[in-house]
Amino acid sequence: MEQLFDVSNHTVHLDGEAGEDITETVTVKPVEKFGFRILSGSVKKGDNLDVGFSQGETKGSAWKVTVKNRAQQAGRYYDIIYLKTDSKLKPEVKIRVFGHIKDEQTPVESGP
Repeated sequence: MEQLFDVSNHTVHLDGEAGEDITETVTVKPVEKFGFRILSGSVKKGDNLDVGFSQGETKGSAWKVTVKNRAQQAGRYYDIIYLKTDSKLKPEVKIRVFGHIKDEQTPVESGP
């Protein structure tokens, strides 16, 4: 089967320390021959992340999906972003999200 779109990253890894701004952007670009639009986006759980969507003006424009960690405590999590399209060939695009949040590091004080 021919490739319908290019995705900069099918899997997002949000790794960092608690309290840190951890964000990643994924680009979804339809192949010109199969231009489609993303109609909506949703998140399976959504407890630990915020997701934003933006698209260019035309049907074949790339979409930017911005994923931001919201978890404030150390731990790991997994979620899935679902992008609903107007394509009969690929009605849904999935992006997996893995979060690994570590305890905030305490700065080491230097002696006098």
